Amino acid sequence: MTYRFECRCGKKLEAKEEDLGEEIRCPGCGERILLPFKPDGKPGTVGREPLARIALVLGLLPLLIVVYAAIETAVWGTQSPLGSVFKVVGAVLWLGQVATVVLASIALKRMQRASESGNFLYGEREATIALVLGIAWLAFFVMFLVFYFLRLLLPGM
Repeated sequence: MTYRFECRCGKKLEAKEEDLGEEIRCPGCGERILLPFKPDGKPGTVGREPLARIALVLGLLPLLIVVYAAIETAVWGTQSPLGSVFKVVGAVLWLGQVATVVLASIALKRMQRASESGNFLYGEREATIALVLGIAWLAFFVMFLVFYFLRLLLPGM
């Protein structure tokens, strides 16, 4: 029986059932891979947690918007033609970061459950980075909102 799995680099690999439990090298990246077994001695599964990458991409999106906003502000100053658009984009990014934190948490939980059942899912690093980015962006947005509303309440500030 042929056993299919995926390396961290994304290369799809195959192994025969009698090779399970042994260590091989990925022909794509050269990384050592231990072909898994479940606790009952049956073959386990190896793969990538898809939510980890999705969460990481969502966590990186605000960086592009912040860089663009900084460039536009430097060019146009306070009279930016897209000033009102950024308010809408900010709201969407805030919701995106909530989704980032939720997806990264789900991905980490799925990886934990997989390892408890003798399986292995890659993507812990991506999910962790996404979780940290999501929390950091949410903290930044909250701080921005606090200063924004303080400025509205206290006009002389």
